Amino acid sequence: MSIITLITCKALEYLYAFNFMKLIPDESKQTELSLLSIQERFLPWISRTDFVSLLEAYLDALSEIQKKINLTGSSLRKDMLYHVQESLELFFLLDERYQEDSINLLDVGSGGGFPAIPLATALPSWRIVMTESTQKKAIFLNWIKQGLNLSNTLVYSGRVEDWIETKPAYRCDILTAKGVGKTLYLMNLARALLKPKGLLILWKNIAEVEGQLKSNSDFTLDKMHTTSLGKTVLSVRYSGKKARVR
Repeated sequence: MSIITLITCKALEYLYAFNFMKLIPDESKQTELSLLSIQERFLPWISRTDFVSLLEAYLDALSEIQKKINLTGSSLRKDMLYHVQESLELFFLLDERYQEDSINLLDVGSGGGFPAIPLATALPSWRIVMTESTQKKAIFLNWIKQGLNLSNTLVYSGRVEDWIETKPAYRCDILTAKGVGKTLYLMNLARALLKPKGLLILWKNIAEVEGQLKSNSDFTLDKMHTTSLGKTVLSVRYSGKKARVR
């Protein structure tokens, strides 16, 4: 039995033991005040009345499995809340029409679910594809999708390049990448995935992105926001010109 197969089997055993299929919030536990403050901060964008309870259940599950399998780098609740907040801060880059429209979003390397799970929970009208090449992470994402009944999501277990090859006609309005990939690599993915005028949203240092914008004229910096943690999230708009060969 290969190492990957062994890890996958162990992950499945743990997920069954945790009973994700009946994933519900612990009503006896007081909701984290900071999670409520996150909801209040982004309230114009959150259309679900059960947003807090779903996020509580998600963070509980993530915290438990993080003790067994490394998905996010930390099992501390405060660190996970930071991830939730940073995920939703992309809303500061969007105008109001994105609140009403049925947006197609693809997330590159979804890992433990940031930013895709908080976004899918906040806006059920958005159709979100989570791509994840690490099998144990993809298994976790599928269990979260089922446990929280996130019918607006799809988990693709494989490389995003394989998704492009499998779904050559697919185009999205927003492409996100949080903590994965270099800017040039993500721009090349965006050429194959974004609709004309679509947005590539990155949680990256502005200097790195601006360096690539100089030599990739089919992308322009759209908006930039400094998060409450002092980090940068920015949107880059794709013109829709023919992809260049590099």
